Amino acid sequence: PVIDGIWYRQLASLICEPNTARILFHEPEITPELLANLAALPIPMRTPVIARAAGHLPGAALRIIQWTEIVAARISTRSAKDIQDSIGDSHSLTDLKSRLTKLLDALPALEGPPPRVIRNASRVDPPSQIRTLGRHFKNCLDGFVAAEIDGSNHIYHWRKGKEEAVCAISRSGNLGWFLDSVLGPRNIELNEEALAAVASDFRTVGIHDIK
Repeated sequence: PVIDGIWYRQLASLICEPNTARILFHEPEITPELLANLAALPIPMRTPVIARAAGHLPGAALRIIQWTEIVAARISTRSAKDIQDSIGDSHSLTDLKSRLTKLLDALPALEGPPPRVIRNASRVDPPSQIRTLGRHFKNCLDGFVAAEIDGSNHIYHWRKGKEEAVCAISRSGNLGWFLDSVLGPRNIELNEEALAAVASDFRTVGIHDIK
């Protein structure tokens, strides 16, 4: 496919690195997504296996790097670089899957629910209060109630200045809690500044945005 000039410059930069050049030489198709992912990955992770697994998926490299950082934060004996090097050593897709599974199996159990108060956000637990919050925001929070009760999801009411939002937090096994959605009144998306403030607040306790 024809790609924009900016990607040709990115391609020229990438082929200066021997490992990356070999990947590109053997790739049947060079896409902007592949170039962006290879540029974002640390060199030890620029391998044919990882390129085959996620090279053409938009934003995959940044998500992989974020995943290694989250896992490293949960396993005190491993650093993000150590985990990235280990994943980069995978010699096949099967081996890659095995290494990822072992990392997940090594995660300690979560100790409990996320904090009740996270900077500008307060957890809303009782179903009656969740429904009241839904009426206040004029949106449909009833659907969250059943999931919230089983402990796999939680609702937070975030307020800062004149801005406020309903934030849904979801648990992913023992990997941790993640910011699933952030919506203002009537399910309207917040402006970029407010969204960044919400994400920043939750990151202070290790809760990351999964979008």
